[in-house]
Amino acid sequence: MMVFMKKTLKITALVGAVILGIGFVVMQQAKIEESNEFDLGVHKGRIAVFRPYNKDQKLMDLCQEKCMSINNQSYVHSKENQPFYFQLSEEAAPVHLTFAQTPEREPWITPLPPAKALTAGSYDNKDPNLNYSGSWIIHHNDKARGKSYHSAIERDSYLAFDFKGSAFEIGMIKNNNRHTAELCVDKICRDISLYNDTLVWQAPVLTTSLENTEHSVLLKLTDGKAIDVDWIKIWDEPTAFTSGEFLITDEAANSRFAYSEGWKTDGDIAAFKSPIGNAALGFSFVGKKIDLSFATGLDMGEATICINNQCKPHDFYSFIPNDKTISLTAPKTGMHHVRVIKGKTRYVALKSVKIE
Repeated sequence: MMVFMKKTLKITALVGAVILGIGFVVMQQAKIEESNEFDLGVHKGRIAVFRPYNKDQKLMDLCQEKCMSINNQSYVHSKENQPFYFQLSEEAAPVHLTFAQTPEREPWITPLPPAKALTAGSYDNKDPNLNYSGSWIIHHNDKARGKSYHSAIERDSYLAFDFKGSAFEIGMIKNNNRHTAELCVDKICRDISLYNDTLVWQAPVLTTSLENTEHSVLLKLTDGKAIDVDWIKIWDEPTAFTSGEFLITDEAANSRFAYSEGWKTDGDIAAFKSPIGNAALGFSFVGKKIDLSFATGLDMGEATICINNQCKPHDFYSFIPNDKTISLTAPKTGMHHVRVIKGKTRYVALKSVKIE
């Protein structure tokens, strides 16, 4: 049981269990009068400290044997307390907060369970196995998949999680004030662009063609206004394609892909296509050479196509609708991994794959 107590002024009331919008349970919060010091009980491990976080706030010291200063000032004005995620010591000890000014709302602390590796499936941004660190803002909006999403505006805030599988996707937001995030898988990092001329909700960022084992992921802001996390999706390793030709509209063939949100079957051109910028799909095949057949036309655009992380751009724009074959050849026969990453505009439509 957690009791929220003020050091210097009296407690005026205790309230019962409160179910927060992020799905955590807080027990017996103390209603208090003005103070800038708070004893938050004895805790260990992962915690979330919910405190005022907006342009009118200043520094806060979080102490458990040693103290650290936390910036509570944010250009995003929130009328709700927002979480600062932190890893305490594994030995339980008292936690104390000291604010540089009296906070406009009293803080509370929520213990978090040890994070477990994600397995195949979809996960909301509030899942307790997502290991956020630092200051984040929980927004509520009907255009997000689960009606909420996490945002970080500070460079030292990040999201980490472990998963078992061969592919994962992070649902994010793209806009003209979002720019670059760093995405690391097993400590191998790359920049991902979150820029788009207009606002895009539920924008998928897919990473495929990983070994079907346990992996560690880290996501953090490097440039721009914010990074936003809507959902996470994990895939087991799909069945690899073997010798033969496979139509993408065939259900058995379609199930062998790991693909981001937005890909749909177009029966008119017998293709699997997407209009979403940076939408991606991935799959594996056993062989040495593979031919990918794409639709061309006035509404088709660019895509980057990779085999074993060796990537080249291709353009499928054409005045006359037709088919275009992209041939990929590996150095030797074996298991190989293919990714298709769509450009920012128009469509990309994959019709079939043929393995030799």
